[in-house]
Amino acid sequence: MRALILCSLITVLASTTGCNPSISPGPDVKHATEVTFDQLKSVVEGTPLFYWTGSDDKYHYFKMDDGFYRLSTDFKMPNFEGMM
Repeated sequence: MRALILCSLITVLASTTGCNPSISPGPDVKHATEVTFDQLKSVVEGTPLFYWTGSDDKYHYFKMDDGFYRLSTDFKMPNFEGMM
């Protein structure tokens, strides 16, 4: 019985703390929140507009209404030139 209660408690804590963090944007480019491509996709899902603000040697930067995110340049951005 104790093991069942302990497992339930661990499950509740894991689902409400660090194992399942929400992704909050940074207030500016310097403090942009680093995300993976999948995390960025989940952040922009349902958002009508977001902006690619540029890239440097380490990151691609994106602006949303609520703040900034950055994606490592290890993820290669598609070449959108000529696609429109």
